[in-house]
Amino acid sequence: MINGVGPAWAPKYVRVALTWFSGLFFNWASWARHDQGYAEGGDAARRAEIDMKFLRAMLCDAAILGSPFRMLAGCLLAWFFWAMVRAFGWASFEYRGRPWWRFPGGKA
Repeated sequence: MINGVGPAWAPKYVRVALTWFSGLFFNWASWARHDQGYAEGGDAARRAEIDMKFLRAMLCDAAILGSPFRMLAGCLLAWFFWAMVRAFGWASFEYRGRPWWRFPGGKA
């Protein structure tokens, strides 16, 4: 499920605002593909791969923003978003192939 930027449990107005703000720096495809990857799920290595692709896509978008200030802001924001999905993405990722109790969030 593609919910824009932010966790699915966040209020819709928060996700809408974050998605709008992120759209100033990044192409929507970066977070749409990230959401799709999280919905498809897998193991911890797959989650790390999806998160790394998310970071690369955002950094590529930031590299073509034009002004040095916007490029710098986009890169910093990309690294911030990446750190957030690495730290808290376990709650939204569909883990597979392991007992539910091995993963935070209780997903199997």
